[in-house]
Amino acid sequence: ARNQKASSMGETAEVPSQAVLAEPHAHISLALVRHIFSRPLWAGVAGIAVFGLFMLLLSTVFARVIVTLKPRVENLAVENIALTFDIAARAVNQDARIVPAELLEHTNTFSKEFEATGRSLVEDRSRGKVRIYNNFSTQSQSIVAQTRFFTDEGILYRIPRPVVIPGAKKGEAGVLIPQFVETELVADQAGEKGNSAGEVMLRIPGFKGTPKYDGFYAKAISGFSGGFKGEARVISADDLKRASEEVTASVGERAEKDASKEIPADFVLVPGLKELTVKSITAPPLGMRAETFAIEAAGVTRALIFRENDIIALLRGILLKGDGEEELVSDSANFEYIAKQLSFDKGKAEVAIKGSVKSRRVIHTDELRNLMAGKKEGSVAELLRSHSEIATFRIRLFPPWIGSVPGN
Repeated sequence: ARNQKASSMGETAEVPSQAVLAEPHAHISLALVRHIFSRPLWAGVAGIAVFGLFMLLLSTVFARVIVTLKPRVENLAVENIALTFDIAARAVNQDARIVPAELLEHTNTFSKEFEATGRSLVEDRSRGKVRIYNNFSTQSQSIVAQTRFFTDEGILYRIPRPVVIPGAKKGEAGVLIPQFVETELVADQAGEKGNSAGEVMLRIPGFKGTPKYDGFYAKAISGFSGGFKGEARVISADDLKRASEEVTASVGERAEKDASKEIPADFVLVPGLKELTVKSITAPPLGMRAETFAIEAAGVTRALIFRENDIIALLRGILLKGDGEEELVSDSANFEYIAKQLSFDKGKAEVAIKGSVKSRRVIHTDELRNLMAGKKEGSVAELLRSHSEIATFRIRLFPPWIGSVPGN
């Protein structure tokens, strides 16, 4: 009686011990009756027949019931369960507690410009790329390290390492075609005097007084630069340390971000199963004169990724011990993975899992559907209350006056 009264007031409840009963009976309004009997008799009879047919169809052909069930759920603790991730595994091995994994590897680089903060007395020599020509003979010519080169203005440069100038080629009518070798020349003295813009011509004073003097020469196509003497801003040890730490951290973040984009949708990446290896850091030398400087780091991120559904499958046998009336809720897992041993070269990891996961009682819906067919609403409610695997339920009949579950 209490349920029928609550139903007539349009109230619903979702509790273990009560079901939501049918909605109030529909009534033909007074206006509709007047409308029918204000017409000729045959029209009224036809209207009543149509209305009756409509109500009959609504109560039989279109009748239905919606039963919403909420299973009983329990929170299960997971305490230091040991397992192995292995890229060689193709399926979950319950007995050996092995879970398949994949090795993810991603290379990334990151560079950034920093401000130099050091101050120091600097003595830098001018430097420039040059071509040393052989227009003397078809024989090659060796030039030893520290060989002097002079400009027309008498500025002295030296070659820091030995080179071999290839022999000239013979053209038509025996005319020589000069050949060259590219190298670097460094000013003999520090300071800005050795700086020059534009092409610079140089000769080898050691050949002066011989035919080789005119046959061998050098050209600095873009001149010389970098000469300085005095106090200047330089790259300090703190500058290099700070810059190296920042680009190392940034290359790790970028590599992890890029690597996460490559993870398949059903795989997960956890912190304990990844590592960043910085392969190289490219930086200018300590004490170099500069207002700003750039530094670049190259790193490789490696990680073992896996399907968390495989973890659920493994834990099902451990936690439920083969109980077919319970199942783990896959999207309820809250795990922490602690790597005990990790080898990316072997593609294996020994891991301990702790955390929690939810289990729920299995509801056999096909069986319940057969049991409910054709029963009164009250009987259905009693039936559902008798099943301990059901926490709460809700019954909704349509149309609300039918009072019983349809036979189909």
